[in-house]
Amino acid sequence: MEQHEQKNHILLVAAAANGDQNAYEALLKAYAPLLDSMSAAFAEALCDTDCRDDLRQEACIAFCRAVETFDCNQKEVQFGLYAKACIRNRLISCVRSMRKQEISLPLEELGVCDAKDPLVSLVEKEDYRELSRRIEAILSPYENRVWWLYLSGLTAGNIATRLQKDERSIQNAIYRIRKKLRSSLTVHSS
Repeated sequence: MEQHEQKNHILLVAAAANGDQNAYEALLKAYAPLLDSMSAAFAEALCDTDCRDDLRQEACIAFCRAVETFDCNQKEVQFGLYAKACIRNRLISCVRSMRKQEISLPLEELGVCDAKDPLVSLVEKEDYRELSRRIEAILSPYENRVWWLYLSGLTAGNIATRLQKDERSIQNAIYRIRKKLRSSLTVHSS
């Protein structure tokens, strides 16, 4: 970035930090390619292009925070590098959170183990892995996606928004999934 453009961005950052909406919008427009490329890269790393919009939104929040917290008087760090670091850190946190949510499966809800027992034996862990494999085999890819999001604590409305589907469709999918799982778990536990 050339010296003149860098000074212009510093002026815009200072104005935006003081509440100038036009300055903020000009910065957002200038940094849109960075926001797009970073959110796309993190969505690709998650192997989930559907979450790209969510990550883009998180990147915008981080960018806004960077505008608010950047010290325009210091000369060591350019705003672009500072904003990139802020966005990267926020997206890393989001990805970690998403991965943690997707792999958490409350087995006590399925009646597979006792949630009050703090010690989970090796056998129970293997049963958990087997159950996860069985669930993935029973459900369609769409149903798997809905199920893991549902188990992560999202409501049908949140899942519908995330998957860009009708909420009623998600509710029906959850009903079908529960029915399939009840039937399968009853057959295998007998």
